[in-house]
Amino acid sequence: MMRKNDSEEYTAVSEVVSDLEIIANNARTYNSAQSQVYASATEFIDRATLKCQCVDDNVVAMCKLMKERRESRETFLTQQSTGQYRSRRLHPDAGLDSPEPTDATHPMEVDEDAPPSFPEAPSPFTISESLRMELKGLSDDLIEQLPKGDGPLWKRALPLAGRIIARLIAAELPTSSKEELIDFIRDALEGSCTGPSRMSCCSNDRLSGS
Repeated sequence: MMRKNDSEEYTAVSEVVSDLEIIANNARTYNSAQSQVYASATEFIDRATLKCQCVDDNVVAMCKLMKERRESRETFLTQQSTGQYRSRRLHPDAGLDSPEPTDATHPMEVDEDAPPSFPEAPSPFTISESLRMELKGLSDDLIEQLPKGDGPLWKRALPLAGRIIARLIAAELPTSSKEELIDFIRDALEGSCTGPSRMSCCSNDRLSGS
């Protein structure tokens, strides 16, 4: 059933998809210690999404939409890098009867050199159980402290999680210890709270660590 806020829901999910794409496309640039941040961010998203799913089952449909949008984005990037998208846009009829001769060979070369959609999972990518539990506490705090009564909970949690990931990507990441990494993620969480919800989702004792 179509609902009038479908486009708003799509926009909320799109923000997170875009941030996850940034991580995936830059995964090869992370060193061993920094690769933990990818795992940390996806762990946060996974837990937030699962917890929100209990509140609004429509998140299942949105997750499918996320997957479809990501696959569509990957197809577009491949076409753009091989020149297929540009040539078809400038010459809509070109390629229907007489495709460019290089189209058949370029995709393989691009697939070979392009970053994977998701990074491989070598040992540095695997986070410890203690780090996993710390992240669970952070995500639980976030979900529980989000303001209530403003529509589905997951719609408010996903964009916030996206902003957190964006902060993690942009920053110089701590690599010396698990504790330093957790503190850094907690600071990113607190700094990502904006607007009227800032006090309710960021100013409690558990998040501040006091």
